[in-house]
Amino acid sequence: MRVAKHRKTKITIETERVWVLERPGSPKGWCPSCGKLVTLVFPEEVAALATTAQGSECPIKIDQLHFIGTSEGLMVVCANSLLTQAS
Repeated sequence: MRVAKHRKTKITIETERVWVLERPGSPKGWCPSCGKLVTLVFPEEVAALATTAQGSECPIKIDQLHFIGTSEGLMVVCANSLLTQAS
C-alpha cells in the first residue's frame, strides 16, 4: 500500500509602484517648504495616484504634502513631497 505525499507550494508576489511625475513641459515652481525649484503636480493628478493604489489604505498622506498657490489662483502640489511618500 502506497501513501500519497502532499506537496505545498508557496508563491510570493512582489509588486512595485511606479509614479511618473515629471514629463517634458511639466510646470516648475518654487516650494517654500523644500527651499528649491520643484516639479508641480495638479490636484487631479494627486487624486489619480491615490485612487490607483491597491489595498484599503491610501498611500498619500495629505498632511505631508506641500501645497503651493500659483499666481493664477490655482493650488498645486510639490512633487518632492509626493515622492518622499512613495519610497
